[in-house]
Amino acid sequence: MGLRTRIQSLAAGAGRLVPLVLVCAVLAVAAFPMEAHARRVALVVGNDAYEKLPRLQKAVGDARAVGNTLASLGYSVIKGENVSRREMNRLFADFEQQVRPGDTTFFFFAGHGVAVGAENYLLPTDMPRPRDNESGLVQDEAHSVNALIQRIQARDAAANIFILDACRDNPFAATGVRSIGGTRGLGRTDAPSGVFVLYSAGIGQSALDRLSDADADPNSVFTRKLIPLMRTPGLTHVQLAKRLQSQVSRLAGSIAHAQQPAYYDQIIGEITIGPSGPAPAGQTQQAAPQTQPQTQTQTALLQRPSGPPKPVLRAAYDNWGAYEVMLSGAKTCYIVSKAVSASPAGINHGTIFFIVNKKAKGFEPQLEATQYLDERKPLVASIAGKKVTLLAQQNSAWVYSEAQNNLLMGLMKQGSTMAIDGHYADGGKFRYEFKLAGVTASLDNLTDCR
Repeated sequence: MGLRTRIQSLAAGAGRLVPLVLVCAVLAVAAFPMEAHARRVALVVGNDAYEKLPRLQKAVGDARAVGNTLASLGYSVIKGENVSRREMNRLFADFEQQVRPGDTTFFFFAGHGVAVGAENYLLPTDMPRPRDNESGLVQDEAHSVNALIQRIQARDAAANIFILDACRDNPFAATGVRSIGGTRGLGRTDAPSGVFVLYSAGIGQSALDRLSDADADPNSVFTRKLIPLMRTPGLTHVQLAKRLQSQVSRLAGSIAHAQQPAYYDQIIGEITIGPSGPAPAGQTQQAAPQTQPQTQTQTALLQRPSGPPKPVLRAAYDNWGAYEVMLSGAKTCYIVSKAVSASPAGINHGTIFFIVNKKAKGFEPQLEATQYLDERKPLVASIAGKKVTLLAQQNSAWVYSEAQNNLLMGLMKQGSTMAIDGHYADGGKFRYEFKLAGVTASLDNLTDCR
């Protein structure tokens, strides 16, 4: 829940209020400032030459057009054409290695895709033709969209854009196998925080590779409308998607075909894919993307026209940064660090911050997680064998008394590593670890902050 109204059951005198705006200010530090300057990184793949499935005509041309456009917009682009499963694995691994915290990533795929159960899969050119009821073969040989998203999200990019022109008719049905996948199109994607997914067609619809056999345009119906919008100055990702829906629907409708692109957006605020510049007439740009997943309250605040206040980095010391931000005309100062690890593995823990706010007298430490925490069970911070208890509310946690507050601050200044153990709201256990090098210097930097 962030720095908001404290738990009513906290001990008297410990229930200080800290504005929600400060949480948004903390989260507005999209990539931790000690890290390298954020970049734009892209992977584009187009598959036409399927060996065992119906071939396509426009997918490679689509990938080339999108790749060239992204390169002209300043993206570092990795390209793949007619790639096998192994080649796709290599390309995506190279893509992952290029991504640093705070970057904007862009993944474009044109080719065959299929929905199996609740999962969408992108098919490589050497995808074998399964027999009836061999959906497991698809899961083993194709690429899960959700798995690809999770891999890139784990790199702590500020915003992740996935554009998939893979909603064509089920390619397996064309080979006589009708028990795998739907008749056409891909299924819904529940995009995690920081991710924007755009499909070339809605649920149950198929995307046109071309308007007719005589269609000489080198690109699919979707991509030929996408490219000009990507080049439009100041157009945000949501504005692009809405315009694309209208334009593609109109063009496909010219031959009595229903195709309306679908998008799923979990990026805080809005970003521009194309050149910077004034927003289109009658529309305004929103705040830049954040790395931390948001609650509904945070989203509402960040989408205000003025956006959140922008923190100023005073100094960086090892794993910690000292910041100041103007809130309601008053200067607020704090230090912050991101967890260096979260366990157990296999869980999307998200990004975890530990924040220490400078108060009129002393400091106030707080954990800010992504997942909701179990409010019935205390969290335990361990430093050099000593333990401090924290109480949870939604996805935040604080110490419950001044004595515990002072104990934790003293341990943080003296220790090297802090582990925080607790339970998520779903019952699962977790452990976060923070490096404490730089805490004392960061706090000392706030001495003159008034």
